[in-house]
Parts: sequence; structure tokens; C-alpha cells
Amino acid sequence: MRIRTIATTAAIAGALTLAGVAPASASGATCNEGWGNGDLCLHYNSNNAGSHTGFVSSVSNQVGYTFKSAGAGQGQALKNNAASVQNWDHSRDAAVYFNSGYSGNYDLALAWTGGNLAATYNNNASHNFW
Repeated sequence: MRIRTIATTAAIAGALTLAGVAPASASGATCNEGWGNGDLCLHYNSNNAGSHTGFVSSVSNQVGYTFKSAGAGQGQALKNNAASVQNWDHSRDAAVYFNSGYSGNYDLALAWTGGNLAATYNNNASHNFW
């Protein structure tokens, strides 16, 4: 019974992925610059250029996410492809990590700051707000 449950769960997850259903912490093409919980925007190119995608929550594994907005890199996988970050949140700092699960080397994006990634340049796997 347990094997059937695992197989059924895997089949449903695969079907949702093929259907284009977004992961639980959905990303967006726009980066919210509003007050309060703004987005953490990851950009395909350095200097916050190219396509980007924005998040308002932490993501422990960036597999399945893509760059959403128009520009260089649109549609490319987010994991291991980000070159710069902008944290539009006014109260929460964020980190972009080398490994999934918020571990390994990281780049810090303090609230309302951003810049080019260094430790995780094109080697990003997760990000975390706190």
C-alpha cells in the first residue's frame, strides 16, 4: 500500500509539472517594489539586467522555476543561472545560497538593496528571507 501511495503521489506530481502548474511558492514576472513584503528578484544577467523572476517567500530548491519577464534568459531555468539580485522587501533580508536547503556559500541581499551575485554567480540553488 505504501509503495502505491508513493507511486501515485509521484504520478500526480509529474502530471502537474507537465501541465505547467507552478511550484508551491509561485514566482512572477514582475518584481513588486511596494511597501511591506516586496519581492526578491533574481536576474539572468549582471547589473539587474535581462529576464527576472520575483519571489515573496523562501524557496529551498529552485528546480522547476524559470526566468519569467521579457529579456535575455526568458524561459531559462532559474537554478544555477542567476547573475544578480534585487531585494525590494523593506523589512526582510534575504540570502541566495549555493546549495538547495539554504546551505553552502551565499550572497546576502539586505532589505531594499541588491547587486551582482559573487559566491553564487550562476550557481544559485535556494533563497531564504528572514
